[in-house]
Order: sequence, then C-alpha cells, then structure tokens
Amino acid sequence: VDGPAAVVPAALAVDQLRAASRRESGALTRRGRWAGRVPFRRADGGEGVADVEVVAHRAPNGAHLGYVQVVRDVTDAVRAEAEKRASDAQFRAVFESAAVGVSVVDGATGRFARVNDAFQLMLGRSAAELTATTVHDVTHPDDHAETAALHAELLDGRRASYTHEKRYLRPDGGVVWARLTVSLVPGPHGAPSGEPGARFLLGMAEDITEHKRTEAALAEREAELRQS
Repeated sequence: VDGPAAVVPAALAVDQLRAASRRESGALTRRGRWAGRVPFRRADGGEGVADVEVVAHRAPNGAHLGYVQVVRDVTDAVRAEAEKRASDAQFRAVFESAAVGVSVVDGATGRFARVNDAFQLMLGRSAAELTATTVHDVTHPDDHAETAALHAELLDGRRASYTHEKRYLRPDGGVVWARLTVSLVPGPHGAPSGEPGARFLLGMAEDITEHKRTEAALAEREAELRQS
C-alpha cells in the first residue's frame, strides 16, 4: 500500500483523499489515526462529501505495514442538514417579521416558548416576561374555559386547528381582543429547544380591539335609537 488514501471505493476521487490525508500526516504519524471530511466527485458526476477515517496498520514489532481506511459517503445527510438550516432560517425570518402576533406554546405546560415582536407589542410584555408565563396567565378570566377546551381538543387530535376570538390581559390593566388561529406543530420546528416527539401550539393573533370597540359603540348607538 503506497499511502493512507490508497484503499477507497472506486466511486471516490483517490487523489483528493490522498491529498487530504497528507495534509493531516502529522496527526496520523503522532496518533496513528486521522479522521476528516473530504469533498469528492461522485460516480454520477456530482459533488459529494465523504467522512474518512485512516488508521496506521503495524506489525507486532512496530513495523509499518500500511493503512486501513474507512470511507463513508455522507453527501445526502449533509445536503439534508443544509436544507433544514435554510428552512429554519426562513421560518425565523417569517416568524420575526410577521405583522401579526405569532407565538409558540408548549402543548404540555401551556408556557410560551417563543414570541415575535408584534405579539410582545400587542400584549405590552417583553419576550422574557412572556416566556416566563403561560397562556392561562395572560388570558382574560372569562375566556379561560373556552381557551382550555380548544387547547385540549387540538392536543387530543379532535381538531387540526381552530380560530376564535379571545381577550388578553396587559400588565397595565388593559384588555386586548385578538382573533387567534392555532395549529399543532412538532417540537423541533416549533421551538429550538423542543425534544423529538414534543408538541407545540403555533398561534397567529390579529389585534381586533378597535374593531370590537367600534362594534360596541354601534350597538350602543342602535340601542339608544331604539329607546328614543
């Protein structure tokens, strides 16, 4: 065997592997082992990536006999990871720039896992304040029962999503009306810290407070006219 990159599958570019191994020849000499990720041209002509491990093979008396090399094509895994990072980056961009309030809630605890700027502005609370609270904490008492029931139906699989109008409480004592649409998402996409199998609620909240005030004013005016 003439070098650490001599024994490789035919589909791999031997010269590229040999060059990479030689660049790390110091580590191979000191430790008798080298591992790294090497680009190569696949049999179909496309660019690929391989994980390569090279181990020096010696006789019992210490004489150098050659090298044992293990090569694993990880191109598909690397591409999938790159696509996932791009998808996650796109999700973050949409999440943060959305004009409506967006929140991610832990399905098991009801605690906010993530909120965007619009949602923070709507509720008058910072991200740190919201992630330290639950949906129950910021929901108007008169809306607790309906919110809890819809939440349970979603987690039980009786609904794929739901939309309803509810009231949120602001720390200054104000009340915000919102039209809220909620759907169930898996943990890894819903929150960075979500464990596989975890379930989160993705909420899209539109502030309809002014609309509700206008409705109430019209209803009051109509009542006055009827009384007159």
